[in-house]
Amino acid sequence: RAIKTLQLDAHAGASDAIRVETPPPKVAVAPSPTTSSPSAPAQTSPAIAPNGSLASAASPHDARDVSAGDGARRKPLGPIVFYSGAGLTVVAGAATVLSGLDARNNPGADAVRRNCVGQGDACPDYQRGRDAQLRTNVLLAVTGGLFAASAVVGVFFTEWTKPPARASSAARVELEPAVGFGQIGVRGSF
Repeated sequence: RAIKTLQLDAHAGASDAIRVETPPPKVAVAPSPTTSSPSAPAQTSPAIAPNGSLASAASPHDARDVSAGDGARRKPLGPIVFYSGAGLTVVAGAATVLSGLDARNNPGADAVRRNCVGQGDACPDYQRGRDAQLRTNVLLAVTGGLFAASAVVGVFFTEWTKPPARASSAARVELEPAVGFGQIGVRGSF
């Protein structure tokens, strides 16, 4: 973050305008066949244009290399998608465990043996136990599917690094009042 100090001469009723532009970021450029020194990286340096704005002394070759880096292929999803899938997997896993405990204890193997003697598959306790077992098996399959999908999304489709900031064509100026002993002014950064 560069800080520039500008002198302003303020008079009652006068107005003035300041135009501020940010220089492009400094980029090391790979040596080209026309470069005389392959070990010296290309540098950009800000300069003051005749209109008082900041301008860059970078060559068009440097600007082309900066824009080429923006075309890098990135993964389409952010980490929040993976975290959402992982959260759903945990919830489904908890529901599977609770359903399994319910299937085991309600009505329970002992209750089925005791209450279903001579009734076969038509016994209501037996049917309730089979329904609970089917529910648990379906939840187990859903949990496994969510786990696999979350793993695939996390490994192959999630961009874990923060994308580089894009250079803005217009400068962002932040100004705030500055008051001191016998002084009134404006302090800012850009």
